[in-house]
Amino acid sequence: ETTIPFHQLPPSHSPRRQEEERRISQLTIMSDQPPCFLYKETRVNLDWDDSYGNILNIFLPIHHSGPTRRTSSHTNIVKKPEPDKPDTLFQYRHLATAASVYYRPIERYPRCILWRVLEEAQVLSLTSVDFTKPHDTRGEFSSTFRFYFPDTIRPGCVGFADAPNKDELVVYVMTTGNIIYTLNLSADFFLRGAVTRKTSKDSDYCRTFSPSSFTLHSPHYLIAIDHETLLVSLQDGVLLKLEKSETLPEDPEMSVSRYAEKTFSEGTYMAFFKNRMPYFRPGTVKHGRDSVSFSAVISSAVYFPRRHEDSMVEGHQVDPLLFTVSVDHTLKTWSLDKGVLLHATDLLNETAPPSSKMKTLLSPASSQLLTVVDTSFRDDHMFYLVSFSSATTGKFKFWAAQQGIDGEYQGLADLYPDVEFTADPPTLNSVWMISEFRVTPVSGDNNGLLNLWVLWKSNTTFRVQNLQFHILSVGQYWNTWVTATPDSLHGLPGIPPSNVTSEDITDYWMDWIFCPGRFSDSILLTALDIHRLFYWATTGSPGDDPADSLQSRVAKAIPGAVELHKTEDGSPDYERYNHELNTQWVRYARLCTELDKQRCEALSLVADPHTGFVWTVNADGITALRECTESEMMQHNHLTFALNKDILSQRSPRKLGAALANTELSDAMLLVQAATNLRNSLTGKSYENCLWRLQREVLEDGVYALEDRMLSLYQNCLDGEISDDDWDKFEETTEAMNDPQTAFCSILSSLFQAEGHAGAAKLTAFGGKVLVAGSREVIHVNHDILFGLVFVLLMLVFEGGHPRIDSPDPLYLQLLNYMREYEVLNWMARTPLSIPDSRLSADDELAKGLAGLKVTGSDQAVILQKRKGSVLQLMLSENSGPPPHGPSRSGSVAISVCIRQYLASLELTNHGNGFADVGAALLSINAAGIAMEFQKYLPATNWGFYVRARIQLADRSRGTAAVTFKKAAYGLAVANPARHSTIKSLLSEIDLETSIGRGLPQYYLHVACLFEEAKALEYLVEFCQLASTALGDENGSAIRTEILLKLFQSTLSLSLFDEAYIALTRYSNKPLQRTALRELVGAMVEQNEGARLCQYPFVGLQDDVDEALAFKCSTIMDVSAGPQFHKVLYAWRTQRGDYRGAASILYERLQRLQTANIGSADPSSCNVSDGFLVLLNALSCVGEEQAWILSTKRAEGDDITGAGNTKRAKLANIVTLEDIRKEYQNEVERVGLLLNGGF
Repeated sequence: ETTIPFHQLPPSHSPRRQEEERRISQLTIMSDQPPCFLYKETRVNLDWDDSYGNILNIFLPIHHSGPTRRTSSHTNIVKKPEPDKPDTLFQYRHLATAASVYYRPIERYPRCILWRVLEEAQVLSLTSVDFTKPHDTRGEFSSTFRFYFPDTIRPGCVGFADAPNKDELVVYVMTTGNIIYTLNLSADFFLRGAVTRKTSKDSDYCRTFSPSSFTLHSPHYLIAIDHETLLVSLQDGVLLKLEKSETLPEDPEMSVSRYAEKTFSEGTYMAFFKNRMPYFRPGTVKHGRDSVSFSAVISSAVYFPRRHEDSMVEGHQVDPLLFTVSVDHTLKTWSLDKGVLLHATDLLNETAPPSSKMKTLLSPASSQLLTVVDTSFRDDHMFYLVSFSSATTGKFKFWAAQQGIDGEYQGLADLYPDVEFTADPPTLNSVWMISEFRVTPVSGDNNGLLNLWVLWKSNTTFRVQNLQFHILSVGQYWNTWVTATPDSLHGLPGIPPSNVTSEDITDYWMDWIFCPGRFSDSILLTALDIHRLFYWATTGSPGDDPADSLQSRVAKAIPGAVELHKTEDGSPDYERYNHELNTQWVRYARLCTELDKQRCEALSLVADPHTGFVWTVNADGITALRECTESEMMQHNHLTFALNKDILSQRSPRKLGAALANTELSDAMLLVQAATNLRNSLTGKSYENCLWRLQREVLEDGVYALEDRMLSLYQNCLDGEISDDDWDKFEETTEAMNDPQTAFCSILSSLFQAEGHAGAAKLTAFGGKVLVAGSREVIHVNHDILFGLVFVLLMLVFEGGHPRIDSPDPLYLQLLNYMREYEVLNWMARTPLSIPDSRLSADDELAKGLAGLKVTGSDQAVILQKRKGSVLQLMLSENSGPPPHGPSRSGSVAISVCIRQYLASLELTNHGNGFADVGAALLSINAAGIAMEFQKYLPATNWGFYVRARIQLADRSRGTAAVTFKKAAYGLAVANPARHSTIKSLLSEIDLETSIGRGLPQYYLHVACLFEEAKALEYLVEFCQLASTALGDENGSAIRTEILLKLFQSTLSLSLFDEAYIALTRYSNKPLQRTALRELVGAMVEQNEGARLCQYPFVGLQDDVDEALAFKCSTIMDVSAGPQFHKVLYAWRTQRGDYRGAASILYERLQRLQTANIGSADPSSCNVSDGFLVLLNALSCVGEEQAWILSTKRAEGDDITGAGNTKRAKLANIVTLEDIRKEYQNEVERVGLLLNGGF
């Protein structure tokens, strides 16, 4: 037996290499032509460190060979110590060493399971990455399960399967301790119930098994077949089948699995000797610390025959087939059920010359080298197999599985035995290797076309290429490869603005670093720790306040590393400080970018068999591959359009735009090229000036003629800024166009082609992130194109005498409208926002009510958190997902279609209602600060003014809000509320029905209610008066009463008694009027406004006023200190000639003063005596026969109503003028005695 280190093995021998080069030279070399970009990579951060509290750590038990019954404590594994260095700790915690997505049957949810191997292969993480969810699903599976294993997980030894008869996910994991863990995860498990219950046991979901075969053979690679069967490739080349059987039942209370072990056989005598005699065995290759046989299986694919009548003829049934690839470059076909070898050949069907003594060997690491295409285009073909050899740069082979007349399998046939199909790398300046490939059907009526997706890797960089082909005519399509281009969000930052302050520098970098979706919190924190470690060595790092947000910590830490020096004259050297500050920000940004490069390493390429979505799973995150929109296609291919014209004409995304082709597409490409060149020719200051002036032109309503506005923008931005070389290049490009004006219209029409309303399926939180990330990229590209087109138009109009634009004014106005829309979209995409997370409640009002409530004794609290996002994400509706797709539909197109539909559904074109909807949505989540930033984009429309006023009111700018509310009054008084949906977040259903479109009184009353809620009573009065004035004499007692009620209450609160009196007199409801009258009387007397009260005429209400004052007099407790209701009532009655009534209330007051002994201890007090004089004066004003009053006094003696009742009877008696004079005389004598010392 020979052992050859893998790194010393040549890919092939020299004669074979010469033959390969000869064949390749017969084909067109794809590398001679530049790449054609038709797909876009959309990276998504999964935000593991976001504050959801949805990560559940589960510690799995150690395997015990004997029968055990244990209750899991989930704490019997001690975690390995974590690294100390920040960068190493970042890799340990966040970067996976293996990851992929397993797709479950279509009826299961969650269906798309992202699995990752973390923390030095000790942890398996599972989470849902479903793009959509069923309509009948209220909640969402948002938990991440982290399974901790006692031993590390073997590479390539994680497998998944689904139970056919119940909703249960089966996970197979094999550790370095040669233990196979079987996890049976039910739907209840994903709801966290099965694992968080106090009575849960390991055996409920976890079982272990140690095959006896592992005592003599070391395992290498695990293959999951179904929920009861798995295969293990052994290092000595043997295939071991483990299968559950009814003869080996499992005890539900035990945590040990039982499998029947069966070894696959090649069915030859030589194989018998190879397995038992060492000197007959093939050579081995080093793989880490192990030696792996040349015959060891490293890749596999399984074909399960379609179960229908065509697959069974006269009782004959096609067995499942297993295809394997071994290290020695051999492709083998096995009967999966019988475990026997059916066919063996070279992976590429190549035969080495007899003189060759070198073997073509593959890497012993498990890889994906085979895929089954389960379709057929000929009667003698059962299905197709695509194989790939990693021993070469990128060579593929296409096979057909032949079938006999009875449908039996008859072996593999090479479809192209004399042709080699080699994929060329994306670039020639790096070393690229194909990591994985996938084959998916092309969407729509495609005549059998297939997609071949290839994942290329170069260190941590990756590229994905795509080929659409027909498997029976691959050569016809082979040289039409297209490439996916990365998004712009994760590119390097630009140059910060010049001539700015230190605050401007910090704001610029903070905006770039904290742009939504750019960096995860783990990157920002790790970069901050590294920055402190290396750049705070001398001065020391300030401590963090735990209450500070991450933004605050970064904003303090980076400037804190810079010291303000002084110049020679002792003044602060701000220029040096700004330079060093920018340097520190550049360092921090580069640290973030380098850490992000590690996260973006592609670990696998996956394709959803049902939706057609294609993804690359990264070390920390996931990337969607979607078809470019037409604007993106033009932006990325305008430089190489002439060389890729045929491919673009055949495969341009006609579903996504205006279906440009031929001359129109050529002119559009040239126009985009001219716009891009013009934008790139502007220097930093010139570009900033152009952008600032264009933003002003877009957002401000112009008062001058369009031609004058165009000339002003040109003179202030471009005049004298374009060099001769740039002008020559621009002129050359525009001269090559056939019809520039049509090219403008073609591009604009391609930007805004929406297919119906937005979406049909319910998005998950993950699906929303994907759509928002893709939308952000489309917005960026379209914004850049529109910016360039505006200035290209100005150049064509004012430079060089170009008469090729017949009517520039309408075109300029159209460009401004579209630019306005993308200015708003660009702001929405780049403005971070904390969005209330509704995933836990899912419209469940009970859950909302229990938010933040911790119930004693419960396993977990229901907490509604906020998730990080952007304003753009806030506006995404849950029902914005793609329509249901069958197995033949392509998700790469669906994502881009959804993006276009979503952007169109925002209705931001031509001052659409979407502007008001955005402002309303911000106010609905109490984001008043961000809403204040947004209000500059609100148009001068009725709804625009209304939302602007609501924003100003939320910002406590009440005076400005009142003025703005008035601007919207006449329009909203007649508006149709049914046309506005998102505005419902600001208006209840009742308000929409009764306040909008119902006339000015209803609108003003609605605004008054808003000011009432804001406790702005002065403006409440103002709008109630406006509502009352607008109502006039119209019938409508209900609204009139409501207006007068609010007007009266607000004016009374503000002590506006004149206005309150007027409102009171207009009451038509008598009971309400009497109640209000008492409030008015009480308020005015309490504020010493009794004189004004007596001046009001109170026509028809004088008796009510008298009654109200009398009632107040009866309720007052202390007549000396309380409000002077008695005096006011005395004045009221005197003023109206009721002297006896005035005397009566005054006499009552004197009695209460005497009862309270007022003045008895102070002889100088004249309260009582003066009161008697006034009383005598009042009774003197009437005739002698009328000079009497009726008085009441309490009876003296015992209680007369029984024990416990302290009430005494009131006795009425007549008091005459003479009686009062005697009482006055007694009071005078009493005071005299006190003054003379008597008592």
